[in-house]
Amino acid sequence: MKIQKIGIESVLHFKRFEIDLGRDNSFHIFYGPNEAGKSTLLKLLIDLLFGGKIDEDLKQHFDTRSRLEAILHHTSLPLIHFYRKRRYSKLVLVGEDGKDLSHDILSPYLSGYQKEQYALLFGFDHERLRKGGESLLQSGGHAGISLFESGGGIQYLQQILQQLNDRTKELLDPTFRKSSSKLLNKSWKQYKDSMNAVKEKGLRGEDWHKKANEIDEKKKALTLLQEELEKIQGEIAKKRRGQRIWKPYRDRKNLLSQFETLKGIPTLSEEMIQYVTDVLENYQKVKGEKAKGKAKYTQKQSLEEQIRYDQKILQLGTEIHSLNEKVQQYITRKMKEIPEDRRSMNEWKEEARLLLASIAPSVPIQEADQLQIPYSDEEDILMLAEDIKKWELSLQGERERLDEQSFERSKIQRELDGMKDPVDPAPFEQLIRQVQREGDIDDQIEKTKREWEMGKQTIRRIQKEQNIWTESIQKLADISIPLQETIEKYTERWTELEKKKEEIEQGLVKEKQQLKDTIDRLEQIELGGYVPVEDDLKRARMNRNEHWDQVKSVWLENQKEENWDFSDIESLATTFERSMEEADEIADLMRRESDRSAKRANLLLQKQQTEKGIGQLEERLLANEREFSALKENWEKEWEISGIEPKSPREMKEWLNAFYRPVLEEWKKVKESEHQYDDMLRKKATLLNELKNAVQTIGFQSPSDEEHIEIFLQKIETFVKKAEEKRINIENLKNRLKDSELKIAVQKQKVEQLDKQLQIAKEKWEKIQRKYPHLGENPEVAKSTIEKLRKLFQIISNMNRTEQSIRNKNADCEDFENQVKDLAKRLSENLSDYPSIESFVRTLRETYEMEKEKKTKADEIRKQLKEIEMEILENEQKEAEYKQILESYMNTYHCTTYDELQELLHRAIHKKDLEEKIQDTEERLMEAGDFLPLDQLEKEAESIENPDILPNQIEQLEEKFEELETRMKDEKEHLWQLEREFEEMNETKTDAIMYSQKAESYLAEVDQYWNEYLRFELAKRLLQRAIDQYRRKNESTVIKKASNFFQQLTIDHYKQLIIDYEENVPLLVAIDRRGEKRKVHEMSDGTRDQLYLALRLAFVENHLDDSDPLPLIMDDIFVHFDDERTKATLAILNEFASKTQILYFTHHQFVVDAAKHIGANLRIHHIENKQMEPVE
Repeated sequence: MKIQKIGIESVLHFKRFEIDLGRDNSFHIFYGPNEAGKSTLLKLLIDLLFGGKIDEDLKQHFDTRSRLEAILHHTSLPLIHFYRKRRYSKLVLVGEDGKDLSHDILSPYLSGYQKEQYALLFGFDHERLRKGGESLLQSGGHAGISLFESGGGIQYLQQILQQLNDRTKELLDPTFRKSSSKLLNKSWKQYKDSMNAVKEKGLRGEDWHKKANEIDEKKKALTLLQEELEKIQGEIAKKRRGQRIWKPYRDRKNLLSQFETLKGIPTLSEEMIQYVTDVLENYQKVKGEKAKGKAKYTQKQSLEEQIRYDQKILQLGTEIHSLNEKVQQYITRKMKEIPEDRRSMNEWKEEARLLLASIAPSVPIQEADQLQIPYSDEEDILMLAEDIKKWELSLQGERERLDEQSFERSKIQRELDGMKDPVDPAPFEQLIRQVQREGDIDDQIEKTKREWEMGKQTIRRIQKEQNIWTESIQKLADISIPLQETIEKYTERWTELEKKKEEIEQGLVKEKQQLKDTIDRLEQIELGGYVPVEDDLKRARMNRNEHWDQVKSVWLENQKEENWDFSDIESLATTFERSMEEADEIADLMRRESDRSAKRANLLLQKQQTEKGIGQLEERLLANEREFSALKENWEKEWEISGIEPKSPREMKEWLNAFYRPVLEEWKKVKESEHQYDDMLRKKATLLNELKNAVQTIGFQSPSDEEHIEIFLQKIETFVKKAEEKRINIENLKNRLKDSELKIAVQKQKVEQLDKQLQIAKEKWEKIQRKYPHLGENPEVAKSTIEKLRKLFQIISNMNRTEQSIRNKNADCEDFENQVKDLAKRLSENLSDYPSIESFVRTLRETYEMEKEKKTKADEIRKQLKEIEMEILENEQKEAEYKQILESYMNTYHCTTYDELQELLHRAIHKKDLEEKIQDTEERLMEAGDFLPLDQLEKEAESIENPDILPNQIEQLEEKFEELETRMKDEKEHLWQLEREFEEMNETKTDAIMYSQKAESYLAEVDQYWNEYLRFELAKRLLQRAIDQYRRKNESTVIKKASNFFQQLTIDHYKQLIIDYEENVPLLVAIDRRGEKRKVHEMSDGTRDQLYLALRLAFVENHLDDSDPLPLIMDDIFVHFDDERTKATLAILNEFASKTQILYFTHHQFVVDAAKHIGANLRIHHIENKQMEPVE
């Protein structure tokens, strides 16, 4: 099956467009930028084929005008043209006539596939490729799983198998080990243990009945409490349910009231509403088209009457057309070709005369044929001339080469005579290798010395960065310092005291700030006037009472007033009176300023407490400083023996890490470098002595003690190398001398042979010269003469042909002029009225075209009039049919006008929508109401007087529930105590019952786990069997095809796919170009994606071999492919397109550019925001 045409109308931004995919092109690429509508088009394409419920994200973009259109082509089925239209939330299938069709009509075209099956098997996108690659990795390349997944378009089968296997392992250990922790084994063991315990336990007597009755009474009380709890719990659930159902109940009630208003409206099916609506729309449309057709007919009829044309000139159209085609040829020949041919004739005659004069001046041109040489003789002459020239040049070259070789031999002999015998380098080679094994000892000495100096510089630099140690490093290595644990202990205590001091100081700052704030607030209060507090009142009253005691003493005890100390201006009475007024005034003021007085009293108390706190903090600070001084003194004693004046423990710890330890470590390295330096100097002296002794035997200059061994060694190597080169040169010269003598002998033979061949050729030339004397004596001249003869006879041939051409062209021109005169006579035209014959012909052609255009226009209008007549007649018939149908419905539903019928349909649709909404609302109501009967939920909702008070009622019930629950807990504790006593009375009976109950519980668990184990184990084994059967069935054909695809996809990086076995497990393995095996986990992510694609394509090709082809739909599968593998994949898809249609969606320009070069079977379509056009 192929999709031949796709049409989309009024969906999203696609207002109206069509795309004809045709029958010839099978590979289609839809290209467009992001947000251009590719994804939407892809979804609509699937919806167009399979229909069904509209996706939520597309539903809002469909309306009554929306329509999807398709034409499907099938090799063994008729062409089918169909549409999809929205009906409520679904896309229904309709025919060209607008009538509904059954989806079964499309089933043969789609090979019986459902929407989900088609998407899995024939849909490809980069996300599914990536998941497929991940799934191959997860299965470890298991051949069966890989084939099963790729064949079904599914992923993560290994994960499903693993989950099934894990669950069966959790459930059962088939060996039934005693210590097994598997669920079924554990429950079975517990069941057996419980049954054994039941057998072991027995009954002691019947004295437990009294306690048992007491327990029963308590249980009955608990049962009543439980029932009350359940009742309250039910009330709570009912109230909460009331909260949930109130809104859907109210919505349903409103919908039912609306539905009641439509009670008189008939209930119509969706098909009926759609049908009548379509008839109404078609009636109005046909009526308007009929009126337009009549107006158009009148207009066209008027135009047809205005057109007049010449019938006579139209009858001569063929002749006029023929003459018009010949006129340009006539002009060209008469005005250009014939004059040019005559000029060429004159030029050729002159050129032939000059050529003949240069070859044979005495021979006239008419007798030039006697000079012609047969072609075979010409070729022999030319070849002989060429051979003579070649052999002369070769002979000259070989003689020169013979002279050069003789000179070269003399040169080699002289050079060999000047050579002396070389020195034998063998004695030095062993010594050189020995020195080389030691390496560059001078470089090692310099390197060791640099390390030594750098170490000392590093020590000096580190020492300058601190001021604790100023003496020598040698002495530093000998001093004794505190242990690391001691330093850590002091650091911890030091930090603790510093932190404590900081906390105390922060507390002091905070307390002092609080004291200052308190004093400021007191001053602010006192700025508003004096405000007494309780203490002021107490002092005033004490003062008043003291003065009253003094007054009583004067009055009652007759003490004199002078005994009391008062001011000079005040008497005792006055003082007492003043103290009473002061006390009363303070009391009154405190009553009036009670708020300010309370604030002041509170602030004074706060001030007193803050001052006390400051004193305590200052005491703690002094104690901290004393403790810190003692710690510091002890710390300094720890370092006294080392002679170091220590800083804080933290600083000394840093000093040890940054200076002491690094310096000692560096000092150790410096000493080691110093020893190495001395050893290397001694080794160098030894090697120098050996070299001196060796070079003295050949008279070579001995090295100095300061000279680098490597440099001297290079001199010796140079000397040895030159000696060896000299020996090799002598051998080479001797070999060259032998070769040179051999070459000279061979060269002499060549010269003699060439001289002999040249003499034979010259004898042949003398015979040819006697036969053709006009060739000349020189073979080179003969070659030029032959070329001139050939040119002469070519010119003579051209002259003859041109002369005949001129005669033929003159005859054609006369014939054309006669035809024109005859036509002018028949049309009663006078040729003398025209500037030229060609002017007459062209004017006649223009006249004919004008008349022909008039006739064509008239014929077209008459044709259009007939078509309009047919359209008007067809529209009148349709109008009558639609009118009859509408009138029948108007009579049925008692409508007097079409508008009333339209309104009825709208209200019927509204009623249908209300029915669906009521159904949805009732579903929501039942879901919110715990799926209780609808009548019961209605009663519960109607019983709710005020939904706003439900939360308070629920809260009250929950409080009551908690209270009862607490009581229930207490009662249960009491019951537990009774049962414990009962158990003590007769433990055996209780244990037996308990173990029996446990045994029943464990047996139920065993049954549950066993059934679950059977389900999971059976599912696992059936799935494994299906995988294995699927592998055996498809292994040979699919792996072979996938291997070819994989090789192409990876550009020959992998040559083959095979099934390899590892511990009887079939694994999918790739063979790379080096012949090495690569497992799935050894491949890159992108390569695994391509492996999955190769398997999928292999299965698709299998399907194409056995079944009718279906289009492959691909959405940007090249996201993780590089450029070269993208091109390779496109080439494979192009081959696939010969078997089935491929629709590829992309927003990558590179894919489009690469696809343009793969073949003629491809067509690229550009998707824009408003339309879609083919790129090429």
